[in-house]
Amino acid sequence: MFSKLFLLALPLVLAAPAVKHTEGDITFYTPGQGACAGTHGVDDMVAAVGANLYDTQDVCGKTITLQGDAGTVTLTVVEQVASSYLASPTLLTYLVQPLRGLQGHRP
Repeated sequence: MFSKLFLLALPLVLAAPAVKHTEGDITFYTPGQGACAGTHGVDDMVAAVGANLYDTQDVCGKTITLQGDAGTVTLTVVEQVASSYLASPTLLTYLVQPLRGLQGHRP
């Protein structure tokens, strides 16, 4: 089941000739058997994206990069969810201190 530790506004930059911006919430979840094939655990740096993005683009295996004051974290898309964005709990260890100034980019 989903573990909602906190919500965070996450602006995304979609890689394309013209840069397109979208926003969403990121929530933590417990990964398992992913929609993109393969099984992932809580220590894996993986993410799930909303159906609106998953159903319209080939996102399996693509990365979401979060940049903050403490550095950069890259998550791999492995799952689909109804809405927003989900990340494995291990991301929390990278975000506890550097919450300020966090920006998200998906190449």
